[in-house]
Amino acid sequence: MKITIPQSIADIQLHQYQKYDVLLKRTDLNEEQFNKRKIEIFTDLQRSRVELVSVKDYNEILSLIDIALNQTTEFIPTFFIKDVEFGFIPNLDKITIGEYRDLSIYSKEVSDMNKLMSVLFRPIKNKKGDKYTIFEYNGTEERVDVMKYMPMNVVSGALVFFFEFSQRINSLYPEIYDGGTSEGRVASNHFEKWGWDATIFEMCKGKVWKLNSVLKTNIHEFHLFLAHKIDAQKLKYKISKGATNTIEL
Repeated sequence: MKITIPQSIADIQLHQYQKYDVLLKRTDLNEEQFNKRKIEIFTDLQRSRVELVSVKDYNEILSLIDIALNQTTEFIPTFFIKDVEFGFIPNLDKITIGEYRDLSIYSKEVSDMNKLMSVLFRPIKNKKGDKYTIFEYNGTEERVDVMKYMPMNVVSGALVFFFEFSQRINSLYPEIYDGGTSEGRVASNHFEKWGWDATIFEMCKGKVWKLNSVLKTNIHEFHLFLAHKIDAQKLKYKISKGATNTIEL
């Protein structure tokens, strides 16, 4: 019986990892049931065939799967799915708020990771050496299923790169992401409660037809607008409490 076993994390595809994440959350399985399903996910064996695997091979397969899952990865900016080459966003500081909003939403659950990757990676339009351009972002619908077949080494490297960028955005705009003072918490809690869409709609000034234009606003321009708005809310809060007209930022 021939069994395909992942030799490295590069041999594991995103859809397999998503199935494994669902398995990890189950509480109704004993260890044997869990391990058999784990082998089924990461090999080409159906569960009924797993029963035929010798104890020695069974343990070795589990060991190899764990080694592959725990491998560290580097950032890999490009990869192929069949004959299409995909490239990571060349400069995250130049993304739009529409892209960053979707990245923030899709980064919360493993089940949405293929959507997250559909934002971070696009088909390459032009390439010369290590330099390349990618197609403009128009939502995830076209690539969401294709991205399930991404190799996990590329996914893992991209996640680390994006989360480091996200942390930098948080540190650059503490008015938005760090409540700090009591009036700051009131302001930032407003953003946390109402989220991206309410704030984006406010930038449209109620004019829905301006939505697409606002979504193309640069991420830093948007954050500067929102940081200014929150600072103004802090001042208003202090004044309403009878404080001076100075604020601690």
